[in-house]
Amino acid sequence: MGSCGKNIPLETQFMLVESIEKYEGQSETQTIYTIFLPLIEGQFRAALQGNDKNELEICLESGDDAVKTNQGNFLVYVHAGTNPFEVINQGVKTVEKHLQTFCHREKKKLPAFLDWFGWCTWDAFYTDVTTEGVEDGLKRHDSSLIKTSTQAPPQTDSYIEELTKNIRKDLVSDMEAKLERKVNEEVDAKVNQKVQDNLAIVLKKLSEANPSLHIDLGQICATFSSDTVGDGTPVTSGTSS
Repeated sequence: MGSCGKNIPLETQFMLVESIEKYEGQSETQTIYTIFLPLIEGQFRAALQGNDKNELEICLESGDDAVKTNQGNFLVYVHAGTNPFEVINQGVKTVEKHLQTFCHREKKKLPAFLDWFGWCTWDAFYTDVTTEGVEDGLKRHDSSLIKTSTQAPPQTDSYIEELTKNIRKDLVSDMEAKLERKVNEEVDAKVNQKVQDNLAIVLKKLSEANPSLHIDLGQICATFSSDTVGDGTPVTSGTSS
């Protein structure tokens, strides 16, 4: 509530202004209600705030220092009329049509508990909230919501059983994946060693058959062992001279 611009707090997202209009030549006055609805435009959102000069300011923010602008096309929607409820209703409908990101409450299905509690216990009890009052409201709304039995409802066992089954399935899948990786690593290591052994035998026989050809078996096998990629494929086959 306030009567001047500096009374408008920061981050105001809705404002209803009551003003008295008196037209020239008429003795009667008329009360006008005006709503101000800050909008979202692209990556920016608007909010209202007052300042020390009793002015109304529109603050446009993106929430990101890298996203900036110095202008906006649709920042605040203003709607006025003599009936405050109708002004609010029509204003929200117009913004709904403009933004197309939400639906007016007339298009939404209201839950049944509104008949007993409203949107919260404050609507039903105001400051006189008691355990007895809440329980009584629930019983009148739907007696099935109040469980007097100390035993768990029948569906609890099936829920726990299904949950256990899913957890077991996830654990088994994880263990199978780990086992498969370990087996593959061991197989790759054995295959790599076997290839090195066979290569050493071949190169040794080649060296014996060609005495003029100098082959460093240790260097070739060491190079073959270290220069491999993750699947065991050699990057280089070694060096000879």
